[in-house]
Amino acid sequence: MVAFLTVPQDSTGVAHILEHTSLCGSRRYPVRDPFFMMIRRSLNTFMNAFTSSDWTAYPFASQNKKDFNNLLDVYLDATFFPLLDPRDFAQEGHRLEFADPADPNSELAFKGVVFNEMKGALSSPVQRLGLALQSRLFPTTTYHYNSGGDPEAILDLSHEQLKAFHARHYHPSNAIFLTYGDIPAAEHQARFETGALNRFQALKLDLAIPDERRYRAPVVDAIHYPLDGEEDLADQTHIVLGWLLVSYTHLTLPTSDLV
Repeated sequence: MVAFLTVPQDSTGVAHILEHTSLCGSRRYPVRDPFFMMIRRSLNTFMNAFTSSDWTAYPFASQNKKDFNNLLDVYLDATFFPLLDPRDFAQEGHRLEFADPADPNSELAFKGVVFNEMKGALSSPVQRLGLALQSRLFPTTTYHYNSGGDPEAILDLSHEQLKAFHARHYHPSNAIFLTYGDIPAAEHQARFETGALNRFQALKLDLAIPDERRYRAPVVDAIHYPLDGEEDLADQTHIVLGWLLVSYTHLTLPTSDLV
């Protein structure tokens, strides 16, 4: 896989939408959805992409060496040289459509793959609760935001902002390459070099995530979530406690525990 540190500074879902849009065609593979075409036509045992709070990863696997290298070529080009076409941004991010496509007099409605996905995700009270807790525990860092995207905030994201996020984050100086198997590392590294790395210059990127500020006293907050008006509201309240602990990089283990 190739993975990048991604640190969004808002809840527009820019990292999530970029993950989708980068798989919609690239410089060497300027076809519609090469990623999904390869799923059907390769011998892969796994293909996917993930957006987390502070990283985006593109993993794949195949037990056939030629197929593995084909997938590697597609993944390298998709991540480092995506087309990021405005139409793909409209499809994966957000756009306006007539509620009835056949009736131009019908109401306009917001659509988009990620927009709809996050509307579904945030319909879960537990999901909303987890995100709210995280935003309270991390008031100043990237973890304060919904990296998947808040449907209301997604509408604020522009195509230019998407491209700027890619230029800043999807660079070899901010990338990790992870491989497993019996192909020699030198072969992988040669393909990384010819497929992507030789077209870049090293950059000094300031994408580190600082330590979160500490609270001096407990914080209590309440949020609300929607329910069907016909549901009984009894026992529909959730109560959760959370603690902001020290960074694991600051922990000191006893010598006897070190291997």
